[in-house]
Amino acid sequence: MMSFRKYSILISFLLLSISLISQSFLGEEKYYIWFDQIIGQENTSLLNGKTFSYKYRTGNGNHNYFRHDGFLKGSIYYKEQAYFDIDLKYDIHNDEIIVNLKGSFGYNMFIPNKEFVKGFQIYDRDFVKLNLNSNGLKLKGFYEVSYKGLRINLYTKHYKSRREYVHQNTVLSKFSEKNKNIVHFEDAYYLVEGKKDIQKVFPNLKDKINLVYKQNKSLRKSDPENFIKDLMKKIDDILGNKEEVE
Repeated sequence: MMSFRKYSILISFLLLSISLISQSFLGEEKYYIWFDQIIGQENTSLLNGKTFSYKYRTGNGNHNYFRHDGFLKGSIYYKEQAYFDIDLKYDIHNDEIIVNLKGSFGYNMFIPNKEFVKGFQIYDRDFVKLNLNSNGLKLKGFYEVSYKGLRINLYTKHYKSRREYVHQNTVLSKFSEKNKNIVHFEDAYYLVEGKKDIQKVFPNLKDKINLVYKQNKSLRKSDPENFIKDLMKKIDDILGNKEEVE
């Protein structure tokens, strides 16, 4: 069945008589951007949520968001529909997406109903919502798809803890970022916090994993995020070569 949004787009095209602008001509992404501009972002389903308000006072550029506290152009998959070129930011302390929708009277900041958010993209990074239990590991919320291979997927949970402190008679919040890496292999999910955890998931590759750690000490210390991504790619490549596994 055609969704209301797609049906409305079709009707709008007919009424406006601009047959040269079609989905095949613009491409799906530009097509929806154009439509959302025509009807106004505040008239899309993204408005189905709660009004956003700032909860915390912080200092020294500290904040509770992923990478930056300002809005950035991204995309969001909401109610089985993709929305592109949306101003958004990701609160990794409360695990919520905030959108800044352009309307007739300016911008309105909303938190879309999390139940209907399937995923989003920001800073050219893809995030998906997981809600499952595997091997006693409970995964719930938004996770970055850090690596997607043929046999292995790596998901990263970005989050920030919060503590309060007093500065000049004002209560401020300080946020500290931490990450959790989850490996998806053979229909199971595993929390990997170090080399031993990875070797437990891939017991036949202990020596090769040791070698990767030994050869990439500087990267592991300076950029652990990219180190784990590179490691997963190497393991994925090895698993694709049966001779190396054996």
